[in-house]
Parts: sequence; structure tokens; C-alpha cells
Amino acid sequence: WYRALLALRAGRVSLTTLDPTSVHTDVFEDQRALVVRRDSATDSVALVLAFGEEPCEIELVLPGGPWSVLLDSHADTRFPIAMLGAGYPALVTLPGRSALVLGT
Repeated sequence: WYRALLALRAGRVSLTTLDPTSVHTDVFEDQRALVVRRDSATDSVALVLAFGEEPCEIELVLPGGPWSVLLDSHADTRFPIAMLGAGYPALVTLPGRSALVLGT
């Protein structure tokens, strides 16, 4: 898992560019979840984190796309995520204490 994260960081322009204006966050306080998105001219990456013990649902709206799953801490238990991007809202179920990395 950690090696895959490090490989993503090295291979994605949006993760190697240290421009604070390219970072966007959405906080879901009631669900104890956070979405951090970093954009570049060539790609985007979104990190979706769930901090609570119990599963939660968030409405995820990502610009552009299409988006795909790059890494998933709970790939064996998560339902497939469809139609991400272009500003369409998608209801995403996050297992407790999970991380989901999405990219364009």
C-alpha cells in the first residue's frame, strides 16, 4: 500500500507540483470525512478519507474527468463507483477508517 502511494506521488504531476492554489478541500464534518483534490494542467488526484469507525456516505462532486480509482484501502469491500466527474454528484459509501485515491 505505501509503495503504491509513493509511486503515485512520483508519477502524478498534480502530486509533484507544490502549488497551494492547486489544492481544494471539502470537509464533511457530520460524516467525519475529508476530500483533498490537487490539480495540474495534465492531471488531477483526489484523496477521499473517512476517519470515523462506522461507514458513511458522502456526495462526491468532482470536476472534469473521467475519474477512476487509483488506490483503495478497502477495494475488497467497496461497491464499484460509477459516473465520477463532469460535476455530476455521486453518492459514495466510505468504510470506516478508509482511504480512496481517485485520478483523471
